[in-house]
Amino acid sequence: PLVPKAKRDLIASNTPVELTDELVKCSTCQKVFNNFAWGSYFMWALHDNQKIFLSPWLSVFPKNILSDYLAVSRGDALWGELLDKYKVDTLAISKEEQKLLLPLVEKSKLWKKVFENHEGVIFTRNEI
Repeated sequence: PLVPKAKRDLIASNTPVELTDELVKCSTCQKVFNNFAWGSYFMWALHDNQKIFLSPWLSVFPKNILSDYLAVSRGDALWGELLDKYKVDTLAISKEEQKLLLPLVEKSKLWKKVFENHEGVIFTRNEI
């Protein structure tokens, strides 16, 4: 809504606008594990109190953060422990880029699906 109609084509067709809109509406979505390709747009659009895990500016992140991001995105054995380590409360998962992680999260009782579209899925941590 901030972009005039004549300039809307400046936003790429693969920009996760709907996913972002859902995150903005979510008052409990504070620490978001995200697909790194969406990171820059999330940084621009989310509220100041909403923090993302990674952005395409990989050079500003320590190597261990990138390693942990990749381990979670691949659904490695310790994916849940890594999310706990960083106190992640929200997942914004790409259906294409994080397809190995997606079924693991869907089966987990720790996560609840709150939004899904053709690009991805948003999960929030269940209160236990």
